[in-house]
Amino acid sequence: MTAQIPDTLILDGKHHGLFCHLSLPINHPQISLRPQAEMDEEDRDCYSTACWREYVATWEIRNQRLYLNEIRGTWRLTGDPIFADWITDELIIPMGECLVYVHMGFGSVYEREKRITVEKGVVTQVEVIENDPNVDPWQRGLEHLPGMERISRLLRDLEGL
Repeated sequence: MTAQIPDTLILDGKHHGLFCHLSLPINHPQISLRPQAEMDEEDRDCYSTACWREYVATWEIRNQRLYLNEIRGTWRLTGDPIFADWITDELIIPMGECLVYVHMGFGSVYEREKRITVEKGVVTQVEVIENDPNVDPWQRGLEHLPGMERISRLLRDLEGL
């Protein structure tokens, strides 16, 4: 798997790459397929091995609530941003220098990660994790494949028992 183009998270007015995959509510009335005639170069970038989901979204946290602001690629968002009440997940923002580059998913390891826990669209916890520069990059890459973040979180929770 190729390293993936991250979604963008706007937090405190700053744009950050988001190293996790958040789902779209594709049945929402404000979300529809983007007609080919409307696609520009940025939309076409979403059709490569670097973007298996075929879209890139811009999310924003305002007043402790997560919003979907924009989508480019296969899907489009019309109208105002949507409160992301369907999202219960952990958002991962890489911080600092890249310690290990992994050409797979969101597997690269950075000095730190900001992890933001969201439940039904509401931020419930924010923590910063210091990463070990000696981490096994293959293990890290597997943890950051789409969908694996939930399994990784479950394994961490089980270790605490």
